[in-house]
Amino acid sequence: MKFFPVFSLQLLHAYYRDGRCLDFAIEPTLATQRLLKNHRCVLKTTPNGLRVLIAGSAQLRPLIALPKGSVFSFHLHLQNPTFALFTDLSNITHAPAPVYTNTTAGAAGNSQLTLISRQSKLSVGVFADIEIAVTDALLDLAAGPVDFSILFAAKQTRWAYYCVTDLSSTGAPLQIIDDDVPPVVFSDVNRIHLNQQPDPTDAVAVALHARYPEQQRFRFVSDSLIPCQQTARKQLHLQWGTNRLAEALPNPSLQQYATMVVGGGQTTQPQDVLFHVITYFTHTFVTTGS
Repeated sequence: MKFFPVFSLQLLHAYYRDGRCLDFAIEPTLATQRLLKNHRCVLKTTPNGLRVLIAGSAQLRPLIALPKGSVFSFHLHLQNPTFALFTDLSNITHAPAPVYTNTTAGAAGNSQLTLISRQSKLSVGVFADIEIAVTDALLDLAAGPVDFSILFAAKQTRWAYYCVTDLSSTGAPLQIIDDDVPPVVFSDVNRIHLNQQPDPTDAVAVALHARYPEQQRFRFVSDSLIPCQQTARKQLHLQWGTNRLAEALPNPSLQQYATMVVGGGQTTQPQDVLFHVITYFTHTFVTTGS
């Protein structure tokens, strides 16, 4: 007796360097456990997914054929408590009972599962359900297994750098420059001298004013949204005129969120940004996140 693959499922995430999402445990429902047992199927788990195989003959015929339309269902349990920090969950939060399924993706070929919502509530502790219906494509063992995937999008947010310095505010401008391609742009329109333009709605700026009342304080905000990614950007530097003051600025931490109104013709509504604080004093350079 041989076992032939019917389908596979991978969890993928744009945040991770290798694309694999290892943040979940996948649990078959009781109905699926019965379906697997009754049709001589084997469930094999992988670090970011699973495979289902069925017992059959050398002629690629299952010993007990799966009924067309039967459903393999699974619970998706989140294991990473920081998942929401780098994941775009806007679609999930608008789906009271989210289900990833192949029922709306067509019957043939490999596919990304579609997110839908149903009326019934999820079980306690379940992030989302997965339902994979048996179609003609899954019944055709000779054609090989169908490869399904769930792709999670990375959260996108602006970056903000606060710089506290004893450099003169006159003369050469202080800038954040990115030499990567494509670069993160911090244009002058989103650069604020907080000493001259205090922002009482910015809690970080208020705290820096209290801590460094005699120093120059600047805020730089990226012109565009930046996707969260595991791979750090390493070409950001602090520049004063033509002088590079600091190389390889740390990327803002996923735990460092602030809320502010960003100008430059953008929305006037407060928005979340990831931030990092740089302190630069003559003859001494220290970076700190706060």
